[in-house]
Formats: sequence, C-alpha cells, structure tokens
Amino acid sequence: HLAPGDLVLVARAVRDEGTSHHYLPDGAPALPDARLAAAIAGELDARELAHHRTATWTTDAIYRETADEVRAHVAAGVDVVEMEAAAVFAVGAVRGAQVASLLVVSDIISTLDGTWVPEFHGEVVGAALERAFDVAVAVLT
Repeated sequence: HLAPGDLVLVARAVRDEGTSHHYLPDGAPALPDARLAAAIAGELDARELAHHRTATWTTDAIYRETADEVRAHVAAGVDVVEMEAAAVFAVGAVRGAQVASLLVVSDIISTLDGTWVPEFHGEVVGAALERAFDVAVAVLT
C-alpha cells in the first residue's frame, strides 16, 4: 500500500478529465514517454530511492471520487488519483514532447469508509518533494 511521502512513477493514466479528450481519440491510452520514464526510474534506482510504478486515475473533479469509482479503478490496477497526468501525457504525445510524471503521495483518501488523511504539509511529504525535485533536475540536466 502507498503512504504519504512515497514516490510514484506513473506508468499510465486513466483518462477521466477533459483535456486529454481534445488531443487523443476515445480509448487511446495516456502514457508517459518511455525513455524519459526509464531515465527517471534509473535515477531513482541509482539514488536507492524506493518508488512505485503504477497506474493513476486522472480526474478534474477534486474530492469527488465515489466508492464505486474507487473500487472499479482499484480492480483495474490503479493505485493513485491525481489531476494532471493524463492531460500532460496526451499533449506531450501530440506535440512530440517527452513527458513523464513522478508523484509524491500527499494524502490518503478512502471514500470506501469516508476517511481522509491529509499530509500535504507534513515533513515526510516535504522531504519527498525535495528528493523528487533532485531526481528531476538530475535527469533533465
């Protein structure tokens, strides 16, 4: 299971927002650039930084996840919900830009039992954001 401060390298994004549909046909996957994602994974490994590689659910409706949606996405192998990856991947694919997504888990939402564990201002998340930034700078420079 994921916890606040965990690093997540997005393998694919489920498209449940508006932007990607203006760039990709219905049913087309939203994927990161394979070379850039591999470079990020390599840098994470070189720094011995634990990370998860998983699918994410991109939605533009903040905190509107329903229990049925969560169950369906979890059953399909999705571990994270966020608001940008699918759109960024779609635009990158159409424009020929190398894009990937390295996330830091900032809070845990469980609409199945109504709990929410916000940690986005916590020390563990701040430290993980610094590590993610350092990885990005190393890969991109």
